[in-house]
Amino acid sequence: MTLRLNRLIASEYSIASAKIGKAFDGFTFAYLADLHDVCVGENNSLVIENIRRRRPDAILLGGDMITERKHGVHMTECRHAMDLVISLAELAPVYYSIGNHEVRWMDSERTHTESFADYKKALESAGVRFLDNRSAKLHRGNDVVRITGLSLPLRYFGVRHETLDPSVINLLAGEPAEEYFQILLGHSPTHHKAYDAWGADLSLSGHYHGGQVRLPFLGGVISTGWTLFPKYDMGMYDLPHGKLIVSAGLGTHTIPLRINNPPEAVYITLTGKA
Repeated sequence: MTLRLNRLIASEYSIASAKIGKAFDGFTFAYLADLHDVCVGENNSLVIENIRRRRPDAILLGGDMITERKHGVHMTECRHAMDLVISLAELAPVYYSIGNHEVRWMDSERTHTESFADYKKALESAGVRFLDNRSAKLHRGNDVVRITGLSLPLRYFGVRHETLDPSVINLLAGEPAEEYFQILLGHSPTHHKAYDAWGADLSLSGHYHGGQVRLPFLGGVISTGWTLFPKYDMGMYDLPHGKLIVSAGLGTHTIPLRINNPPEAVYITLTGKA
């Protein structure tokens, strides 16, 4: 049975940088993550209508839109994710960076009725652009914003995860674009220091599901990696070079628990500095 959540909040952030050209002043991204194939409203109607009403210029997906389980993923088990992403692609350009669940699906040696390649092909046919250790340049006039999607091996996730070095990001996804405003989609905020040191002007993460349960004044209780009261659980944070925005995500998996922690859609508006 599909889990259905019946509330959605929208968080808004403004990002100012001298690297944001005049043509991108006021450009708005919607950022969604961690759907895990649940529904927010009937058939994800709350998400679709929220995006339709706010009319962002582009939509960024931060991964874990599906849930990879021990038996693999069947297309019927990612139907809600597929339907949502295809609907979003009708509203604005969609850029999809993958999370650990998509990586696990791709890496799995189990026999699946359908593969991740089939899922990807279906979404690409709808116009979705996957940023699997790839970058996309958005052009407006002579101005450019660059978006890079980082896909990390599974050893960088979990309780005993490896520490990520910026050189690994260079190896996997290439070097940052210092001349442009650089956005990095890095699924786990655990590695925010590496994202920032790599050269991201804005890092976008999720993965922690807002801490599952949120307490007044304390924030999220536990991360998906079993860290109690994680510091970077939800919101915008200043880093030495740039900024980090962490989404509380849309769904849940394994333990279907979100208390005082409604699904979240994030909207990011770019502004240039005079």
